[in-house]
Amino acid sequence: MKGYFFDEFQRELIVENTSQVTSWRKHWETGCGRPKAMNEQSIKYAEAMLKDAERNYPS
Repeated sequence: MKGYFFDEFQRELIVENTSQVTSWRKHWETGCGRPKAMNEQSIKYAEAMLKDAERNYPS
């Protein structure tokens, strides 16, 4: 009889932890976290600088 209550308690803990993991996974998939270092405009600007290394670009 004691084993039944312990098993039920463990099952509840597993279900609770699983729901927390899925909640955090959804939270991180929605775009939370570290922001990107460069946007599209700065990427294009850097690519242009690499293609035309002789040209003077403002710092």
